[in-house]
Amino acid sequence: MKIKENADVTANTGEDHHIATFRFHGPGGRAFGEEFNIKFRVEKKLDEVEFYNKAMMLFQEICQGPLAAQDISFEKVVEVLKKAQGNANLAKELLKKMSESSILAASSQFQEMTLQDGDDEDLYA
Repeated sequence: MKIKENADVTANTGEDHHIATFRFHGPGGRAFGEEFNIKFRVEKKLDEVEFYNKAMMLFQEICQGPLAAQDISFEKVVEVLKKAQGNANLAKELLKKMSESSILAASSQFQEMTLQDGDDEDLYA
């Protein structure tokens, strides 16, 4: 769904959210099926320069913090910050969870490999 440049920010309308109503249309242009509604919010437009400055500050913070040992690229920070809709604190938490889950996945893979390697040995021989 494309939002026009001059769309009202949701907070300025006094409403909690906007609602868009859609229907499916067949080849002849006739509507079929039930209507469905999508609730959405329009936030202030995020300036690209401001966004990338925020991403650079977050990347520097990560490189100097507890996640410094992890191999987190600037591109990954930008990707996660986009998913967090520009919220740096949420992006930091997401990156932390991603690194923890990748560490857990790597350790479980290591355990599986060591168990498979150890299957060849007879402990009671």
